[in-house]
Amino acid sequence: MAKPQLAVAASLPDNEPVFVGVDDGHFGIKAVTDAFGELRSIYVASRIAVGTNIELANSGDDDSWYENEAGDTYTVSDSVQFMDTRLGTYALSTENHVLIHHALVKLGLAGRNVSIASGLPISDFYVAGRPNLELVQRKIAALGAATLRNRNPSIQLAKIVGHRVYAEAIGAFYDLAIDNSGNEVDAVWAQVDAGPIAIVDIGGKTTDVGVIINGGRNIDAARSGSANIGGLSLNTAVELALKQHFKIDSLNPKQVDRAIMTGELRVWGTTHQCADIVDHEKDLLSKQIVQELKRRVRDGADLEAVYFVGGGSQLLEVQMKDLYPHAVFVPDPQNANARGNWKAAKFTNQG
Repeated sequence: MAKPQLAVAASLPDNEPVFVGVDDGHFGIKAVTDAFGELRSIYVASRIAVGTNIELANSGDDDSWYENEAGDTYTVSDSVQFMDTRLGTYALSTENHVLIHHALVKLGLAGRNVSIASGLPISDFYVAGRPNLELVQRKIAALGAATLRNRNPSIQLAKIVGHRVYAEAIGAFYDLAIDNSGNEVDAVWAQVDAGPIAIVDIGGKTTDVGVIINGGRNIDAARSGSANIGGLSLNTAVELALKQHFKIDSLNPKQVDRAIMTGELRVWGTTHQCADIVDHEKDLLSKQIVQELKRRVRDGADLEAVYFVGGGSQLLEVQMKDLYPHAVFVPDPQNANARGNWKAAKFTNQG
């Protein structure tokens, strides 16, 4: 990577593409744009079901039901049995394409021309310290070739006319280093001029660590990478622990989500306290993440700062906040990569 060459931002006519930053994660799709005169974001859970057996779950007049050219149907919903997105092929899959398009619809960009910037985990984006251009091009080509329609005839999908791909955590660096008007953030550039900084992105499937060196021009390949632990690991562990504790055969995802967010589980028509169970699983997950960080950045004494981003950093802030004395938990961490991807697409000349 190199220090971005900032471009001049200009207002675009209605027929010109609008810029959208997309973080197409395994836990959720985050999308950010300023197409409406202000910065807006949307979150869509990466919960998608495949198959015609879900037809009864759709009324035909909503926006959650999609079909491809072969007639395969997809529903974006957490009310039906959805697929596990932690598959190695997720970034190239039709399910990923449906979720991205659904996020664009929810963001208000139905029928618009859009130029997007999306992401890949660091260990997928870089191979031997160099961008994996073959995978990047495959991702761009796969989304560009996707032939989808919404089953609601009144909804026209966005037309993706441009697509860049950045490494996760590096997108978050752009968010730190460039403000919403496209100006460099002097304090951040002063940090990377003084020494390396680390970006820790705790996402759904992966925790990505990007160590930025040489004044923001490069990443330290030896210390950067991805580990397959994240928010989905917490959901899986909490679900199993709750089933064991309450002697329950099954829980739906909304029940698990609520348990993690509120410390309460609603079963058999009654609310039960479960914060201790959730906190225990958070402690276990945070220890796994700490092991990965210690392996990559050690005690971080040579780093100017360690920035925590991603939805997982919000969930685990209590457990992680004292790990490094110079740790910074950024505001609205869930959208950091999407915001950074939007800034990189709109304000820089980085391809």
